[in-house]
Amino acid sequence: MTPSQYDSNHEEERHECFSEHKDNWIIFRCPQCDYVRRMNWETGEMKVRGGEFSVLHSGMHFPIGINPNTNMN
Repeated sequence: MTPSQYDSNHEEERHECFSEHKDNWIIFRCPQCDYVRRMNWETGEMKVRGGEFSVLHSGMHFPIGINPNTNMN
């Protein structure tokens, strides 16, 4: 792994996930391993499979048409 994939404070490996939206589910998939997190935005139910316990996975989801760089002021 490259140094940028580790947290500088704890030396934990990090993977950035990509998201997609299917029906009521927001699905995060890791391109580096088999980690998948599914979150139902209506019920709050969450399902996780794959990945290693020691790897920190993160990701963000923006609905189509939402620009995360837009100033809300």
